[in-house]
Amino acid sequence: TWCAERMCEDESIDPYQTRVDAFPNGIVTLFDREFRDQLVGGSIFDTLDLTPEALRGHTLREVFPPKNVEILEPLYQSALEGEHNTTTLTLQGRTFRIQVLPVYNEEGDVAFGMTVSQDVTKQKERERELRDARKRYRSLVEHAPVPIIVGDESGEIVELNEAAESLLGRNRTAVENDHYLTIFDREYEESCLEFVNEHIDYFSGSTRRYLPDGRQIHIVTAGGKEIPVELSVSTIDQSDGRLVHGILSDISAQMWYEEALEELHE
Repeated sequence: TWCAERMCEDESIDPYQTRVDAFPNGIVTLFDREFRDQLVGGSIFDTLDLTPEALRGHTLREVFPPKNVEILEPLYQSALEGEHNTTTLTLQGRTFRIQVLPVYNEEGDVAFGMTVSQDVTKQKERERELRDARKRYRSLVEHAPVPIIVGDESGEIVELNEAAESLLGRNRTAVENDHYLTIFDREYEESCLEFVNEHIDYFSGSTRRYLPDGRQIHIVTAGGKEIPVELSVSTIDQSDGRLVHGILSDISAQMWYEEALEELHE
């Protein structure tokens, strides 16, 4: 625990400089009530166009860009009043997560403020890449010309695209968070459930028209109409669980053609 009494003007703070200089991937500063840095260090200075000497003995306004000062000054003041805050700022093209906190003396009074900054540039880049990938994924699903329904491991519908809405005759808000068995024929709900829980490998990677027991797969529209479909299933493992993608194809015309052909043949 940092104690301001150990770093007062009567005693040199140099013994603490070594441990501060070794602070990994970031910067540590100790500032007074004029927002003037008394102690500065951190390993990140080796990769910045900035030195501890450029900060030490200088105020916040003397060193940092106005946009950073505007954000940090209220947090510095809050720290000197006993509050602990966190913010994120950009400096020299890097993103830093900054904690601004009070440092107490042995009497329990706030004597200094401290900043502990960590370079989170790579983490922010990964988060941005992940957001971009999710946007591309949603765009691909939404604008796909075939009906797609996405469910989670519990069977809850988490997403469906415009083509699926059109096929089902249902708005996505009416079915999202429902179990995806609600779109199938209730007559073979038990078989569907078995398929969901035990036969995912039977459907994965191929297109199927029939359940494992040999019956044709049907979905039921909002108006109660049964539509025969082919179903292609794939699974995607994510950090927060597995998603099940179901691609539906209305084969009503194909079945009519096959039945007509069979009748002609007979």
